[in-house]
Amino acid sequence: MKKFMLIIVSSMVLFLASCVPSGTFYTVTFDSKGGSEVAAIEVEEGELPEIPKDPYRIGYTFDRWYVDEDYTTRFNFFDRMEDNVTVYAKWNVNKYFIRFYDDRNNLLKFYVVEYGQDLSFVTYPIPPERNELKFASWTEQVPDIMPASDLGIYATYMEEDHLDLSYR
Repeated sequence: MKKFMLIIVSSMVLFLASCVPSGTFYTVTFDSKGGSEVAAIEVEEGELPEIPKDPYRIGYTFDRWYVDEDYTTRFNFFDRMEDNVTVYAKWNVNKYFIRFYDDRNNLLKFYVVEYGQDLSFVTYPIPPERNELKFASWTEQVPDIMPASDLGIYATYMEEDHLDLSYR
């Protein structure tokens, strides 16, 4: 009976010892590379890090976290922590549309452009003729750089006697 009790007590001691934290913690530092801040997390040795909320960056879509700035090795949140690590956000630039329409919502021309791209190559389409009206202008000018949203630019028409001849 004493042997049995000794085995039980020893097993309980080993079990409880395995439940005691090691006291060693590692830090996962997040470099969002221009995106919203992601707070560093402390992870006990041998434990799995928590997956944080994805960062946000205007004009970009978050891809994933990498352990190197060349984005060759993905960070695996299912690997147990054994050291401090800095991880880097990889971003994919978003693409947006520039669409030109006539006054009847017919698409005349479009471009697919990356956020932040120089738009000096964009040209306005020739607006269709209207028997009773003359082309007046476009509802807006094409910006110099592509914003983080689609653009819809419409042709406007006027009666000929009200036409402003200052064409852009």
